[in-house]
Amino acid sequence: MDQTRRRFGGRRAAWVGASAVVAGVVALLAITSRAPVVSAQSAAFTIACSALASGQIGDGQSVSTLATAQLTGTTDVWTNYVELEPATHIVCNYNLPGGIAAAAITSLTLDVNYRGPSPSSQLWTFQVLDATTGSWVSLGNNSFATGWIWTKTTFTFPAPVARFFSAGGLLQIRYGTDSSADASNVDQMLIRGLAGAATTGTAGTPGSAGTTGGRGGTTGSAGTTGGRGGTTGAAGTAGTTSRGGTTGTASTTGTAGTTGGSTPFSMACTSLASGTIGSGQSVSALATAELTGTADVWANYVELDPGTQIVCNYNLPSGVTAGSVTSMALQVNYRGPSKTTQLWTFEVRDTATGTWVSLGDNAFAAGWIWTKTAFALPAPLARYFSSAGTLQIRYGTTSSADASTVDQMLITAVRGGGTGTGAGGSTGAGGSTGAGASTGAGGRGGSSSGGGFAGICGSTAAPPARYQHVVVFSFENRTWDDVGLGFSSSAMPYLRSLAAQCSYFSDWTETNTQQDSLVQYIGGTSGVNNPNTMNNCDPSSTCRSTDDNIFRQVRRAGGTARSYVEGATTGCSDSGNAARHIPPLYYYGTYTDATGTHNDHDFCTTEVRPYTEFDVNNLPTFAWITPTNCNNGHDCSNSVVDAWASTNVQRVLDSAAYKAGTVAVFIWYDEDYPVPNAQIAPTSRRGNITQPGIGSHAALLKTMEDMLGLPLLTQGQLAGATNLRSILGM
Repeated sequence: MDQTRRRFGGRRAAWVGASAVVAGVVALLAITSRAPVVSAQSAAFTIACSALASGQIGDGQSVSTLATAQLTGTTDVWTNYVELEPATHIVCNYNLPGGIAAAAITSLTLDVNYRGPSPSSQLWTFQVLDATTGSWVSLGNNSFATGWIWTKTTFTFPAPVARFFSAGGLLQIRYGTDSSADASNVDQMLIRGLAGAATTGTAGTPGSAGTTGGRGGTTGSAGTTGGRGGTTGAAGTAGTTSRGGTTGTASTTGTAGTTGGSTPFSMACTSLASGTIGSGQSVSALATAELTGTADVWANYVELDPGTQIVCNYNLPSGVTAGSVTSMALQVNYRGPSKTTQLWTFEVRDTATGTWVSLGDNAFAAGWIWTKTAFALPAPLARYFSSAGTLQIRYGTTSSADASTVDQMLITAVRGGGTGTGAGGSTGAGGSTGAGASTGAGGRGGSSSGGGFAGICGSTAAPPARYQHVVVFSFENRTWDDVGLGFSSSAMPYLRSLAAQCSYFSDWTETNTQQDSLVQYIGGTSGVNNPNTMNNCDPSSTCRSTDDNIFRQVRRAGGTARSYVEGATTGCSDSGNAARHIPPLYYYGTYTDATGTHNDHDFCTTEVRPYTEFDVNNLPTFAWITPTNCNNGHDCSNSVVDAWASTNVQRVLDSAAYKAGTVAVFIWYDEDYPVPNAQIAPTSRRGNITQPGIGSHAALLKTMEDMLGLPLLTQGQLAGATNLRSILGM
């Protein structure tokens, strides 16, 4: 059936313009539970499309439906979405809530639920108007979606976000296409934001009179990086009492620091510096990963002959300096021989030394099956760019055994924005002539806020090469649909705030999509889809794992690994909890080191401990935390989970170790696909990571191994898993 004819039917003649829609639409403005008043803390808010500035939607449809995502699969409820004709655009108006200043906003995202053509059939784009330049800034397109199936995603607005609001507080989103191929539908276009406002301290107290008036307070020091807003500078202290001196004036308030930010970007191979590829093929195919399985579409990849190499040129985008790049990763989709048959390598050129630096090889791939991975470029990153901003990647082999093919070699990166500095309070004036007045104290500088390390995430500082502590909070039995993509602002405002400030993947896969909890917990800590730990069996001689695991890895490296069990009162116990949620209870593998032969279970009493022993001021190297079956969401609601997390997760984020940048925290759900998740560290990039196919329990395990400086296991699903560090900025 012709899809265009089916969708439009007899409605084509009944389209209405923006003016008719506006007359019938009541502005919908939803603000979450925290009131947007001046506060020292971030306040979450939402903005719905209130009216169309231009464009047309279907007869009887309303932009008010764009406030919520109601549809899934191929559901078609005409009044629950808006439809656009081919080759048309709409521009939606979004009004800043009262009490929130554009300059106070630290992050913005656009939640979208789309159904329409895939990008290979027709490109549909989402843009935001830069009110300062009058130009449209790209947020993304329909590359996240499958053809004519409702698909959700979230686009992050690039910093600085204040530029998207007019003087009257109006923001505009443009959605549409220039192609006449087909129509499309959208069920949600909702903006979510976080605002951090400055508090105002009290004025300094007057200095008392004194002779030989004190010179006045010294200048207040500057606020720390990216302050939320300066506290009031302290007044000059009183001069000693005497006669005749006038009152010293108070110091003025330190101004707010500007907000730091980070911006993702990508670089595609523009040309070959050396080497040859297949006849009729182009390096432009390396910008996207299009192929899966054993698909063979000659124009969609490049092929290298045995014993050959290519060198690809990548150019730094205009306006980005090499020194501002904080993380880079090479995204690869490879099909060719396995490493055991033939070695194919990926390298980057160090322009400072003229040498090639190894990024990795084809160890992640199975033979002649398209397999994706990502290689993080090791710091410092500026050394890979020439003075003209060119970076080079070399891919190839010295073996004449076989050819290979690659469908993607794209560099994804993050550049850091500026860090803000709060201005100091002004000098307090001293008293006028009088005997013995002391010098007034200076005003204090502005205190810190959303930029830099003062925020939970999003710092532009370089992440540590090795983290001292990793903490995993495990939760139960949810999909993104169950909790809302990025977590619901109504039921889970705390986790929503963390996800918006930090990182989360809209596409995340568990170890085994057909199984319950236990196999996910074993997979999450070993990378293995273990057939002996299926169906939530209790620990026994037939229900156990002998695989290597992160508890053993940390132990062998000289660190401390702990599984903290809420409800338990003794070691190696599932009392008050459930064994299937406590992975070390199932590890019975043997290994030998310099101290002799050991069994993982020998360490159960030491490493499986009551949660009451968890001390944020004395964190272990690796901590896996299992809340009770209520607090983890197994038996209780999302709001219970969020309330528990707001106390227990926040304790870690308030710790000195986290603020020092040496701790990473992960929100981990066991199942179901797509699995909710969040990655939290001072330098993690903010918002939804929409790249499909890379987020998984195995990928997280590989990432944690790398963060802790452990050897990277290759067993089970780890061989093909992506190391997410560079993608996350961690």
